[in-house]
Amino acid sequence: ALLTFCGSYLGNILPNPTSDCCKSATSAFDRAMSDSTGQGIRDLCDCLMVAGPVLNFQQTKLESLPDACGIKLSFSIFLCV
Repeated sequence: ALLTFCGSYLGNILPNPTSDCCKSATSAFDRAMSDSTGQGIRDLCDCLMVAGPVLNFQQTKLESLPDACGIKLSFSIFLCV
């Protein structure tokens, strides 16, 4: 749900993510990475793979979101989406 703030960017409507998008994306990725078992990352990736196409999120935009928002990930977003 947090990434819905990024809908305009991920749907390729806006060229850059908004500050609200980056704040919510940071929160979503931080939550996923805080689970020491790795389940949070798996859950996030599963969600992106299932909900992303339904929400018209573009894969290239999903892949670029962490860099566009300055988010350092402990996993490969490319393998995730």
